Amino acid sequence: AGNLILENGSIVWLENRGNQAAGSINVNISNSIDLMGNAPNTALRSGIYADVSSTGKGGDLNINTTEIKFMERGSLQARTFSFGDSGNVNVNASTIKFIDSNPDRIVGSLGTRTSIGNGNSGDLTINTKVLSVNGGGAISTVNFGANGNTGNILINASELIELRALTSNTTDVNITASIVSSMGNAGNIEINTPRLSLLGGAFIASSTLGAGNSGEITVNASDSVLLSGSRFRIGR
Repeated sequence: AGNLILENGSIVWLENRGNQAAGSINVNISNSIDLMGNAPNTALRSGIYADVSSTGKGGDLNINTTEIKFMERGSLQARTFSFGDSGNVNVNASTIKFIDSNPDRIVGSLGTRTSIGNGNSGDLTINTKVLSVNGGGAISTVNFGANGNTGNILINASELIELRALTSNTTDVNITASIVSSMGNAGNIEINTPRLSLLGGAFIASSTLGAGNSGEITVNASDSVLLSGSRFRIGR
């Protein structure tokens, strides 16, 4: 297909309810993927999801396209709600954009997540030319469960990575590998790009609020790193 638009709560969804590993979701779109909006009067976000609700490993999300746009809470996530590990997320797109003018909401979410249980969240790998987050977007591997670890994040951007918060109070423009309440360890973050800009309070962090260890952050920027009201953070 040339274009894929998921809006108003439309989803592509794979759920593993068994004890065997799930298959993958492979999305190959030649032009663009647009993920935007909620279902009316619900919290269901438009997007592509691979979930786990049992002991089997979740499926991977493999996305290949020219451009991905996240708008109005669109989401692309591999998630676990149980003891099985979530799948990995692999994105290959020339341009990835999080676009919104409302500083009070998250534009979109990209990554892996453990909500409950002991499962580990998977790795996130992004290969792109330009990654742009403007106004609110979370690129993350996160664990809210009991004992699981978060996955690693690898971002290769051949031209530019720019994260821009619209207000100084926002915490919703970030690249994070974090443990919120688990005993597990947070993943590592590696970023390879000529130019990296973090503006207006946007941040990159590997952190834990539990007993586990935080990961490492490695940035290889051949041209420049620009920080304006922003930060890198490791630890609690």
